[in-house]
Amino acid sequence: MNNKATTMNSRQPLRFRRMGNKTAAKFAWRWAAFCVILACTAGCSRGITPIQTAFNRGVYHYSNGHYDQAIHEYRKAIGENPRDERARFNLAVTLEKKGQHVDLDQRSMLRQEAEEHYRKIVDRDPEHLRANVNLAALDHEYGKTEQAIERLQKIAADHPSSDLPRRALGVIYFKGGRYQDAEQMLREAVQLDPASVEANMLHGDSLEVQNRIEDAAQAYGRALATRPDDLAVLLSLA
Repeated sequence: MNNKATTMNSRQPLRFRRMGNKTAAKFAWRWAAFCVILACTAGCSRGITPIQTAFNRGVYHYSNGHYDQAIHEYRKAIGENPRDERARFNLAVTLEKKGQHVDLDQRSMLRQEAEEHYRKIVDRDPEHLRANVNLAALDHEYGKTEQAIERLQKIAADHPSSDLPRRALGVIYFKGGRYQDAEQMLREAVQLDPASVEANMLHGDSLEVQNRIEDAAQAYGRALATRPDDLAVLLSLA
């Protein structure tokens, strides 16, 4: 069992355009995969903590797909320390993850609780990167697109060295058909993290949808150089 304390990730999108069925399926798969990244990101804490802690048990259960047990452990961790933002963030992510495997009514309740936890985090730390990104993703899913964009623009300004809010903005712009705005945001994301497979793939998509085929191929090529065996990257170049 891995003893490293782990914090989880964020969320993502879907793609359409004038394209053949094979190409459309390729894009739909990739943008859906990015959404999973924008619902469960990982960043490890410093050092080793005893596996007996509720937080680490929550991490272990989450990584093994035991979402009910993970939720129980994260709730316990928050009960022991209500200001444990790592546990609160992971609890919110786990609630959303469980919501993918239940009926619509229960999913709505789980998402509502997740949103409450994200808002508690942001109330204490208005510049919290991942909580803000996930709140923006929820706002977008609820049809509050302008509110989501405003939140992401602010968090991007607060975190000038982070590609994550720029990727998320690119996704929202892309889904709204604002392809040039999407390309600009995703270009900035690539500039901040040139080795990011996700940023390069999304940037390639935003270029390809504008029929900038050679530029898109270069973006996909950068992704391929970083992850040469990635099926999604290979499909992009097919």
